[in-house]
Amino acid sequence: MPSEWFDKPGGEPVELYESDPLWPLIAAEWTNRIQSNILPTLARVEHVGSTSIPGLIAKPVLDLQIAVPDLNDEAAYRTGLESLGLVLRQREPDHRFFRPPAGEPRLVHVHVCEQ
Repeated sequence: MPSEWFDKPGGEPVELYESDPLWPLIAAEWTNRIQSNILPTLARVEHVGSTSIPGLIAKPVLDLQIAVPDLNDEAAYRTGLESLGLVLRQREPDHRFFRPPAGEPRLVHVHVCEQ
């Protein structure tokens, strides 16, 4: 299966910020929301990427990685993520990428992979 995009990659400028001590707290809040919406499908949620490393300059967008038993069973997790205001942006053979819709603040990117 080739990569399938559901909207065009943004042309927004990349802005880097000093590390923010709130990033892990916001990631924990999103993790709890995700776990509440897609359990028991969910195998694991992890805060990954530059905002997960204290002291590292980063884009202020949290990356969360979700591991599920069957990536192709999108019905098991997609509705739950959409109920949080996220949309499927990209489908690849081993990865699904969700984010807020175009035009909305990008606070979080959710990457779904198979466990």
